[in-house]
Amino acid sequence: MNIYELNEKLLKEWESASINNNEQKEFVPDGILYRGEIIYSDSGFWSRKHGNEGELWQHSPKRILFITKDLNDDEAWDIRSETCRKNHSGENNIIIDTSSNFSKNYLYQIYGLGHTTSEKIINYDDISDKEAIEYFDVSTIARINVKKQLGGSSIKDNVLRKYIKEYAGYVKQQIQLLDADIIVSCGSVIFHFIKENCYNLEKINDWIYYCCDLNKIIINSWHPAYHFVSQKDFYTGMIEAYYEFLQSHPNFINPHR
Repeated sequence: MNIYELNEKLLKEWESASINNNEQKEFVPDGILYRGEIIYSDSGFWSRKHGNEGELWQHSPKRILFITKDLNDDEAWDIRSETCRKNHSGENNIIIDTSSNFSKNYLYQIYGLGHTTSEKIINYDDISDKEAIEYFDVSTIARINVKKQLGGSSIKDNVLRKYIKEYAGYVKQQIQLLDADIIVSCGSVIFHFIKENCYNLEKINDWIYYCCDLNKIIINSWHPAYHFVSQKDFYTGMIEAYYEFLQSHPNFINPHR
């Protein structure tokens, strides 16, 4: 089985465990983002079908994984089908969802991480929304929530820690199974779990932690929906720190898979 198939197997086991624990809210699947057909439904919602993302991930020279908390919605849906497009925009009007800071921060950060090298940094003002969406559409990206049950607009740290502790084996297994090169940890609770349970990390700067043994980095980030700094400052802090890391580790971006 490839990584996509192994993740499917893990999700089924995790969901069974959550049912046995009498979790009341729906289980939300996640993993490698779908790279099949992009669909605009009659009801005005964007989504994406399962495609060849498993094969693309298997052979990707640089895998990017975002680890977020839980799904902020009224009903469960597979986050692998996300497009970050604004719903009800019209099929021919492709614009970023601006209902929160999440989508724009997420898309711009993916673009910056994908294009910045040890010789060139991509500045925030050099990116357009159109470029960010187009790059996201073809990028090999994964996103997972550490809490698989539905959530709300926020979750207290102690509640998230309790959930992670309960399902720690599954959380660790999914992170290591996906074997990403760049892991964006979206929150301090998630970061400390990764640091203590998943990888031996060396601090490079306030954002970047390097696992020399496996040649991967963990980015200690805010959640993409974070709104206490501007989107530009959020992006600049992360990408400048990544650029600093690449200058001292230029071989990190060389294809190795």
